[in-house]
Amino acid sequence: MTLPVPDDATLDAAALWVARSRDPAFADWAGLMAWLEAHPTHNAAYEAALDTHDAAGAVTGAVPTPRPLPAPRRSAWRRYAIGSLAAAIAVAVAVPSLMPADTTYRIATAPGQQVQRTLPDGTRIALNGGTTLTLDRSQPRWARLDRGEAVFAVVHDPLAPFEVATGQVVIRDVGTTFNIQRDARGLRVAVAEGEVLYDPAGVAVALNAGRSLRASDSSRLVEVSDVDAGAVGAWRSGRLLYRSADYATVAADIARSTGRPVFADPSTSGRRFTGGITLRGTPPAVLKRQLEALLGVKVVPSGGGWRLMANDGAAH
Repeated sequence: MTLPVPDDATLDAAALWVARSRDPAFADWAGLMAWLEAHPTHNAAYEAALDTHDAAGAVTGAVPTPRPLPAPRRSAWRRYAIGSLAAAIAVAVAVPSLMPADTTYRIATAPGQQVQRTLPDGTRIALNGGTTLTLDRSQPRWARLDRGEAVFAVVHDPLAPFEVATGQVVIRDVGTTFNIQRDARGLRVAVAEGEVLYDPAGVAVALNAGRSLRASDSSRLVEVSDVDAGAVGAWRSGRLLYRSADYATVAADIARSTGRPVFADPSTSGRRFTGGITLRGTPPAVLKRQLEALLGVKVVPSGGGWRLMANDGAAH
């Protein structure tokens, strides 16, 4: 579906929001988020205004001043926390407006759908298919990846590090672009630029550009390996790039990016793939032949999708 092009009034409003949000005293984050969500063209206009602002800063040498986070919201009823439980309940019932409001909201994509969002600070998040992400208007430097895959291109602020919660761990930005993927097999993190800190309150594993991490939800053990930094988030351009990936991972990635159920048969267990698969603009019949040639498998119909079956005599 093609979104309508922002009109001049929308572009002007976006430029004004960018100019206001770059002011260190800016505090109307809720108003900005409400404006971004009011119409599909607002997010595109805001991204364009950010690009224009950043380009102008690059020419003039101006460096945006880091902005402090908005002060945490404090509910009036917290003042009574030391009092009796009965009194606290009475206050909460009698004055419901004093209860803290839920400021979180969710972005979800269907399998095969890709979406990009720009946060008020300029951080860009690209969501792959089958992804659910939770954001918070009161915490603009926080996100939670519930499932799926997303690339985070974070505007670094050493005074307010960006954090992504997923499962039971947190991934903290140290100025970077990184990809996070969560599915039934666990968690994968890969870094394209800069550095992230995985589980800072626990194992505290630092990952810099060209490094990746795999973790299972059932274990605290993590596996760290090298990755081609240029391949991180390549799905955004319709390419899947691998270095010694197991076939189950390849199948899951194809399913997420195309919306077609794809499974690796147990007969492919132990096989690894290094190379690239082109998805964008590739008809299903051509993709099928590509997979058979590259992976040395037979692609057979299964459950409304495909199953990758080992093809005798092929070695990858």
